[in-house]
Amino acid sequence: MDANEQVWVLDAKALNKFEGLELSKFVTSPSAVHSFWQSLEHAFFMSRGEAEVLPAYKQIIPYMVLSSQGKYLTYRRAGSEARLSDKFSIGAGGHINPADVQEFRKRMVYHAALRELDEELELNVGGGRFPLSTAVQDGDLGIHGLLYDPSDEVGRVHLGLVLQLTLPWETAMEVRMSTEGKDVTWKSLSELHEVPNLEGWSHILLPYLNDAITTISLKELAGA
Repeated sequence: MDANEQVWVLDAKALNKFEGLELSKFVTSPSAVHSFWQSLEHAFFMSRGEAEVLPAYKQIIPYMVLSSQGKYLTYRRAGSEARLSDKFSIGAGGHINPADVQEFRKRMVYHAALRELDEELELNVGGGRFPLSTAVQDGDLGIHGLLYDPSDEVGRVHLGLVLQLTLPWETAMEVRMSTEGKDVTWKSLSELHEVPNLEGWSHILLPYLNDAITTISLKELAGA
């Protein structure tokens, strides 16, 4: 973890405005998502070193779940976040940084999501390596809900924006991970329930994976 990294944060008081998030770890209501979106006008950058020890501010994390034909991309973490090392995850993503700054602030989330997608995942086709974003069409990224888990030291300082990306099976079979993960597989929901050492956010999302995915387009919300 780079303590000097600048990350986008929200004042924790904003959580009370996201219907039900203070009572539940995951909410999917469109009203909560739209309320979150409006609150981004008040987000700002802070050093990660400060944000990690100040629960009064929540680091905003686009958390992408990739699915294909009823299976979900699953991997073992091998990145720089020691607290999550070797845990299994169904989410790819990371912090929003100054490199994601756009003229329209809310577009930063869309830009960061695609950047993280390409940093953590790639396509290996015919011996060539290509950014995964090249397989993402406008409107493919949909918002599934908001995730907040104050039960551990990682969760209490982060707010997850859960995104869903569904890929054709022939594309899914070509997805590879960068150094952020290893042991990449595609698992059914029943297989995921058998995965040991699943990270907190992924475990919370399991009961919701079979629900109809909220079709709030991230690109439309971003005004791109």
